[in-house]
Amino acid sequence: MKNSRRKLILAGLVSSVLALGSLASAQPIRAGSWYYYQSRDPVTNADTSRIVAPAYEYPRGARDSGLVIQCQSGALHNVVVYFAADTYLGPARRIVVTYRLGNMSPVDAIWDASSLNREVIVSSDQQASFISNLRLNSQFVLRISGSREDFTYSVDTTLLSGALTRLACYTGPW
Repeated sequence: MKNSRRKLILAGLVSSVLALGSLASAQPIRAGSWYYYQSRDPVTNADTSRIVAPAYEYPRGARDSGLVIQCQSGALHNVVVYFAADTYLGPARRIVVTYRLGNMSPVDAIWDASSLNREVIVSSDQQASFISNLRLNSQFVLRISGSREDFTYSVDTTLLSGALTRLACYTGPW
């Protein structure tokens, strides 16, 4: 079951990363520091909409990086949460990250890498608490330990509640 869930998530990530890289070509709706992209799977008609908070500080060449919450039917709380790093993170399938939300203490975690190793996925058992804590803070700082170097990003997450309301698929705790 975990393997099929992972494949489902990774398939959704590929389309999301392509969309994140072309922010200017889509017609997003802004909600605070978040951008809402409405979309549906062309075959199943499943909701694949997402909200994206772009990074304002990022490593050289990673301009299209950001925190993404995307509708994913069958996933816990109907969403997947990941960070699109816009750079190759190395060959590892599990990646060590350290993040801080607002003034909270830093948290060390191990997140899965996407199939292209350009995104890190918040573990499904951590997503609800991650989103709840994210709602209470206006800044997310992430350090990803890549195979050759560390990558640090800063993201403004102001008004996540409004963005989540627009992303109507989320069924987790508020």
